[in-house]
Amino acid sequence: MSCKRFRFIVSSPLSGDYNMAIDEALYLTFLKKREPVIRFYFWHPSVLSVGRFQKISDINKVFLSHEEGFFVRRLTGGNALYHHEEISYSIVCSQEHLGNLSVVDSYKKLTSFVLDFYNSLNLNAKWACECENADSEKNPILCYQGKEKYDILIDGQKVGGNAQKRSHDVIFQHGSIPVKSRRNLSKPYEHGNSLQDWVQDISYESALKGLATFFSKEMKVDLDFCEPTKEEIRLASFLREKKYLSESWNRDGIEKETCVAS
Repeated sequence: MSCKRFRFIVSSPLSGDYNMAIDEALYLTFLKKREPVIRFYFWHPSVLSVGRFQKISDINKVFLSHEEGFFVRRLTGGNALYHHEEISYSIVCSQEHLGNLSVVDSYKKLTSFVLDFYNSLNLNAKWACECENADSEKNPILCYQGKEKYDILIDGQKVGGNAQKRSHDVIFQHGSIPVKSRRNLSKPYEHGNSLQDWVQDISYESALKGLATFFSKEMKVDLDFCEPTKEEIRLASFLREKKYLSESWNRDGIEKETCVAS
């Protein structure tokens, strides 16, 4: 089965806790309504997000929260990623929308539009599995230190990252497209490669247009521009307050109460 239409949402810059709450609200809404969606969004202020199962003892090796400030825990796995001057995306769909691909192959399918966009900029972008010497650091804590099969590399250097959550036949994936250079940032957790390291004059507007075009083409779908529904906004506000602003979730990954608004 191929879905002919995806909801298409572009959000204004938001805090890390609110962005993660909206992502989860879209995921929970899909469980009920089965309407696939892609959302592009931005972060303000810049923030570190950590993987669902990362331990605070590991995070503290690179990021001392009592000195550095707030970080947010994602609902997906993977390693810690600093979100700074980037475009992020989130996709919610079913396995059926992707042709019932394996977990690994679904990553390939859902990152293809990013790879196509990078190559449209005349960059030498490839999946890690296509590159020589694409080994990961041992026991990586930060996203840029590790390389998975369908991570995207430009000239052999990893750019951004992607993470996924699955529940039965539902797939949630979000990822990072770093735009502005980070070469003036000094702390190790802030490091990483960005498009501006290769393309000096790239704009957010042109990047968004290109990403949306290649997503529509790769997935063979039309995009219906919309805003989150009132129900999704209400649910996101609930999740933000009860989960993504809580120390129990962000520090320890513990949900103290159900996160479904009545």
